[in-house]
Amino acid sequence: MNLEPATSARVAIDTTAGKLSIEIWAKEVPETAREFLQNCLDQKYVGQDFSRISKDFLIQTNCNEAKYELPHEKFSRLKFNRRGLVGAVSSNNSSKNTVDSFFITQRETPELNAEHTLFGKIVGDTFYTVVRIHDGELKPDSECPLYPVRIKSTVVEIKYFDDLVPNVKENVEKPQEKPVKSSKKVKKVKLDYGDEEEGEDEDGFKMKSIFDLKKKDVKQEKSTDESIDQKVVDEPQAKGDETSIIDNKESTVTDESTKDASLSKDGNESRSESESGSESGSESGSESGSESESDEPIIRDPTIDSDYDEFLDLTSEEEIDQEIILNHTFNA
Repeated sequence: MNLEPATSARVAIDTTAGKLSIEIWAKEVPETAREFLQNCLDQKYVGQDFSRISKDFLIQTNCNEAKYELPHEKFSRLKFNRRGLVGAVSSNNSSKNTVDSFFITQRETPELNAEHTLFGKIVGDTFYTVVRIHDGELKPDSECPLYPVRIKSTVVEIKYFDDLVPNVKENVEKPQEKPVKSSKKVKKVKLDYGDEEEGEDEDGFKMKSIFDLKKKDVKQEKSTDESIDQKVVDEPQAKGDETSIIDNKESTVTDESTKDASLSKDGNESRSESESGSESGSESGSESGSESESDEPIIRDPTIDSDYDEFLDLTSEEEIDQEIILNHTFNA
């Protein structure tokens, strides 16, 4: 038959091994319960380890020094008669307790009833977390765990005391401070990303980015293309100059031929005039000669001429008929 009174407060503790749910007899042991609930509100247990594991006896959180001592509170119906009961640690003065650290029993421990205040119990499946903590590996010949379980957070689910409020958090782990940077000067490296003029830093060293190198290659390619285009443009101009020279030569030749033609034309005209003059002179001479010849008788040379044929001798006024010549029979 269970004679324990009903609990009136509850706390949830989260550890690296799992969660712990603790119900508290706040009405039966008010001072101890109140201080424990206040510590949970203020997160004072955060960062503490279960630093003591006494096999088949208890597990206990660490506390370097008790800051607040409480009187030993007793209630006749609360006894350390089974495992999973939560009690306050006794201070140096055996008549005083403190809840800056607490323990959880692993069996019936009647020897603790006289010196330690029982204020809570583990409930529900969270008792398996207690078993995992208890079964942890220990350092050789000691009660210190090799891999201690740490408390991560505490939450007061039922506080019972309405005037409980969180105080300034004194026991919360502070974040690790960033290491102080050394005062040693670090060599500065200048990165060139634009079209700025190339320069060097104080130590005569300059680092160029891959962007700058690519941009330089693009500029070189562009300048090469421009030089090729300029060359292509210059070639037609040169060809045009040669064409103009040839045209000039052709025009010169044409002018010279035109001049020669004009000169030859003038010469032909003068020659034709002279010929016409000579023809007119010859005609006039022939006429005059014929007139003179007609006046003189024809004298024949018998040694040269053939036999005289009276019929063949014609005067200048006579004409030769072709039929007569064709029908004429010459003497052999």
